[in-house]
Amino acid sequence: DFTAEFLADILCVFGDQDRTLSECIAHGLMNKQQQKALLTMEDFVTAMSEILAEQATQTQTEYVNPLFLFHKKKASFIRQTHPIKTTLNALIRFVNNKFIELSMALRQSELLLKPNGILMLIVYDEFESRVIAEFLESRKLLNLSTAPNDATDVFYVDLDNDDEVID
Repeated sequence: DFTAEFLADILCVFGDQDRTLSECIAHGLMNKQQQKALLTMEDFVTAMSEILAEQATQTQTEYVNPLFLFHKKKASFIRQTHPIKTTLNALIRFVNNKFIELSMALRQSELLLKPNGILMLIVYDEFESRVIAEFLESRKLLNLSTAPNDATDVFYVDLDNDDEVID
């Protein structure tokens, strides 16, 4: 069983949410779950809508209505940083064990890659991008190359954040 504190930790770490907002959403979801089981996506989004409306009145923050997710023309109003998206993404990342799977895949690809081979990764998620960046940084710091003067070119381009190429 999940506690509200554990759920808040998941939202904070895997969703990169503000701690206060994570706690508010976690406690709200736990309360809604006790009142009525959140079995469908519509139940979840409706509960989130009520939680965010309550949070908005307390903090004078305005959120786009999460129910717009169900309207084809209005769904684009909900940005990636909207609490409904960060909450859903955090739960998906946690349930699917995404970061551990990615870390294992990177390590396995390193073992399978032939000398002077090329590994190309296309990532659409900022958090996956962080895991890959940390892996590449640790690779350069650890100097895992078997040849003492092996010139290995590692390029990392984060197109989402318009960062420069790390060489």
